[in-house]
Amino acid sequence: MADIKQLFEKRHLYVWVNSNKIGILNASTNPNPPLNSNISFLFSKNIHILPDTIKDVACSLLNKTLSRPVVSEDINGINELIKTNHFRSAANLCQKLIVNILCHAEYLKYSLNPWDCIPRINQLENNVKKVIKFLKNNNEAENFIDDWNKRLLSVELMKARTLYFLKQTRLSFEVYNGLLLSTKEENLKKQILQMLTRLAIVIGDEKTMEKYIKELNPQSGATQYYLHKCLRAIFNGNYSYAQEQLQNISRTNDTDPTVINNLAVSLLYNGNPTESIETIKKYKEIPTEVMFANIHTLSELVLSNCEDEKQFLFSKWADKLPDGYNVQEMKLLQPK
Repeated sequence: MADIKQLFEKRHLYVWVNSNKIGILNASTNPNPPLNSNISFLFSKNIHILPDTIKDVACSLLNKTLSRPVVSEDINGINELIKTNHFRSAANLCQKLIVNILCHAEYLKYSLNPWDCIPRINQLENNVKKVIKFLKNNNEAENFIDDWNKRLLSVELMKARTLYFLKQTRLSFEVYNGLLLSTKEENLKKQILQMLTRLAIVIGDEKTMEKYIKELNPQSGATQYYLHKCLRAIFNGNYSYAQEQLQNISRTNDTDPTVINNLAVSLLYNGNPTESIETIKKYKEIPTEVMFANIHTLSELVLSNCEDEKQFLFSKWADKLPDGYNVQEMKLLQPK
């Protein structure tokens, strides 16, 4: 019953109605609309099967064939792949299931021309806004309008994610900031605040970072509160304080990858690169992409057998790594 309720609450994502009312909107605004202005066609005709790069690299570097989950070819299979972080397989299964109705605009960011997705997302955003305006002008039912407002939020979140993916940090920041002001759902607000804090650190805006940390703290547990204090210390170059606090946190919470990775960074800048490497190697959960990248960098700095050390972490976790990991971000494929 809970699954049915959750599915109903997310119906605006699964059902983008091809209704007569939307047809009337197209006819009233443009008698001969182009394909990408038709709200029923929110997808791209270009199909790109995403390769399983983790599996390929494991075969190349370790001479090892990884097994992948076998799931039913339906929405349950997609959900199972997403739950296990096999995002590429999930995307490929989505393509297979919706091949007759084409493919979502955001998907183009994984193509050879990732910037192609931005005009499509902008077009999609404009189209949804037109629909909402049309429905309001025609005094349609509130629940129908509400579904389209939720779809607009989904498109705007897609836009912010994609800009961040394309390294357009400031533009992504602006979109997320606008969403924060308009969002009422508390859990989503918390997620946006966390993203804005991260973006403020990347941009180098300390005052803005402090502002979002203060907003975030009442909604976060003790670990998050002290972690943000440590991030501020790192931001200001106070690595000794950050190391001390992060070591205290790690004694009671050794499963948070942000804590462990920032502890490794602090150890490095405090002149303890070997201990920094050991901190990442001893992490008990599946390491994040940035941990693999840091092991790569640290090994080159301090170890003579750096190639063996760089492959150690990957070899240890290869069987459990989902296909959504980015081998470039992990620095697994580097020019000799």
